[in-house]
Formats: sequence, structure tokens, C-alpha cells
Amino acid sequence: MIAGVEAGPTNTDAVLLDEAGLPRATAKVPSVPDDPVAGVRAALRALPRAEVTRVAVGLRGPARAVVERRGLARVGVLRVGGDAARAVPPLAGWPEELRAAVCAGTAVVDGGGGFSAEEWTPLDEDAVARFAAGLAGRADAVAITGVFAPVDGRQERRAAEIVRAELGEVHLTLSGELGPLGLLERENTAVLNAALHRLAGSLADGLRAAFDEAFGTGVPALVTRGDGTVMGLDHLRRHPGLGLGSSLASTLRGAATLTGRPDAVVADVGEHRIRVGAVAGGYPRQAFGATIGGVPVAFWMPDLIRVPRSGPAAREELAEAVDRMQPAAGRLPLVVVGGGAGAVPAG
Repeated sequence: MIAGVEAGPTNTDAVLLDEAGLPRATAKVPSVPDDPVAGVRAALRALPRAEVTRVAVGLRGPARAVVERRGLARVGVLRVGGDAARAVPPLAGWPEELRAAVCAGTAVVDGGGGFSAEEWTPLDEDAVARFAAGLAGRADAVAITGVFAPVDGRQERRAAEIVRAELGEVHLTLSGELGPLGLLERENTAVLNAALHRLAGSLADGLRAAFDEAFGTGVPALVTRGDGTVMGLDHLRRHPGLGLGSSLASTLRGAATLTGRPDAVVADVGEHRIRVGAVAGGYPRQAFGATIGGVPVAFWMPDLIRVPRSGPAAREELAEAVDRMQPAAGRLPLVVVGGGAGAVPAG
């Protein structure tokens, strides 16, 4: 058997699937405010006992922490790029309250380069050391972003060595491990990833304990990523930002799996609003230019339209959202899920 859990804002849903992917048992329990692990534990307890070979969970915790500016670590933001990278400062355009919650200091130091060795500028190691020393007692984590780091990450890694020599075993996020070439979105991605590391550690510990309680020690445990793929708990600790969009991605993949419709528009009907997305080949269609908490990021996240559940224009807005999610050719079926699915009229 395979167990799947989706921890939503109102309810936490769990399902047991056989090896063919067919549902054998389901459970729905109220989610516990500010404690997604408690909801997961309760949902697993509500399932019948079974021999489970692996378990996967979709979480809303990381995204909620960013949106509500709670439980975030303080991050030192280091950009390696020199004069060309100073035109737009780090964290430019961030909502002020989120910047205040996260930022422990920023610096831009010489280094970085281009596609060939001749275009590279040496890393200013002294400047990196001075910045790191100034973060002592102020930063819980450091995010390091180098120009063209996805092409060649050596300067990011060297900067990380210098930071660790100054600050000890501080959490480090290197942007080249997370995002594409675009500097600002990749930097934002690295900073939010670093800001979420404490929350991710707590979630990973809690989930491991809940899974061990439900299924015994050692059952492989996975967390849904924003693109609908999965990662292990250790990867969640290292790259918690990949879990942004996890809950909705799980909802979309679950809708496709349980209905046997890998290509569909999905409307997730919550207590106050409806979230409309789409699946192609069983995986969520991804957003271009994704944002989280008002910050542009390079994380993969499901494409999504939110509409109100009630009000004089709610039905028309839902119909328009469904139309916008349709592909250019053909028309996909609509799958309606969520606690309020029964309230959505047919047609």
C-alpha cells in the first residue's frame, strides 16, 4: 500500500492506494491551526491499519510562513557580482514587513562573471569575510548568490567556505543549486529557502515521528514539491523552498490520480474561495513568473487562479477561471474537489 496525505488549511485528507494506484481507504479530519503535523498524524490514525511501503505528504506550512511572515529565520544576503550587479540592490521590491522579518544584512562583493573563463572577476574574499563577521549574532542563515552561478558555482562554494569559517555551522543556501540564470528571482529564491530552514527542520522531525507511529520505523517518507514531484525529508531540510506550492500540487495530483483523469482542470473548493489549476499528464501545470508573499521567485509552483466561493458574481468568475485554464486546442474535463465541492452547481 501507498499512503498519501494533503494538509490543507481547513481539512487534512489521507488515502491508501494499492500498487496499481487505486484508492482502498480515505480519511478526512479537521486541520490543526499552526500545526500541520498534528493534522497529518490525526488523518493517518483515521486510516485502517495497513502494510505501507511509502508515504507522501503535501504541506501548506512553508507557504503560510512566508505569507504570514511567521517562523522565518533571519538571513544574511550576500551577492557576488561586482559593479554590474549593484544596479538593483538585494531584496529590492520586497514587501517591507517581509524584508524586516527576514533580512539580517546585505552586501554585494566583487566576483562573478559570464560564460567563459575570460569574463570572470576574482572573488573578493576579504569582503566576504568582513560581511560574514558582521553577521555574528544577527543571522540564523546566509544566502549566497553569484552571477552566473548555475553555470559555474565555484565562487559561491568558496564564499560559503569563508562564511562558515567566520560563523561556524550556520545554514547556507547557494542559489546555483536552486534556480536558473536570472539573478534577482534566483536570489529571492535562495533567501526564502534560507529563511525557511528552521521551520523545515521542525516539519521533517514531526513528520518522521508521525510516520513512524503510523507505519513503523523506516518507511520511506516523501514530501510533494511545487512541481508535483517528491523529495525526501532530508532534502526538505536542505531545500525547504522547493516545498512552496506543495499542498496545491498534492491536491492537483490527487485529483488526477483518484479520478483517473491525468489531463483536467481542477477546482479546489475551500471554505472561502476556490483555487483553479490544471494537470497535464497527471502533473500540475506550472506558473510563469511565480510569486510567493509578494516576492518573485524561481521556484516551480502550480499555475493558479483564485476566485471567491460566494457572492453575486462567483459562478461567472469560476466559469471564467475554468476557461482560462483550458488549453488552446480541445477542452479538458473539470474535476471539482475540496470540502465545498458539493456546493458547486453542475454545468
